[in-house]
Amino acid sequence: MSLVKVAAVSYLNTVPFIYGIRHAADRLDADLLLAPPAQCAEHIACGAAQIALIPIAEIPNLPDVSLIGQHCISARRQVRTVVLMSASPL
Repeated sequence: MSLVKVAAVSYLNTVPFIYGIRHAADRLDADLLLAPPAQCAEHIACGAAQIALIPIAEIPNLPDVSLIGQHCISARRQVRTVVLMSASPL
């Protein structure tokens, strides 16, 4: 059986996700690929990964992807590592 490739960023907010994959290795047939966010999207686009945590802004650029679940990584207060951009007024 071939391993499912999962791409994720190795940032603090993904630690629970990465921990879960690494510690469930005996129950998951998955290979974890750690990369910057844009590269995670590239892994999906070129088929190098079947599952990935990607920036939401990349979803329109990837027409053949499906969202899994209704969860995201978010913040309750202002952060300096994320920028929200919009082509129209929020």
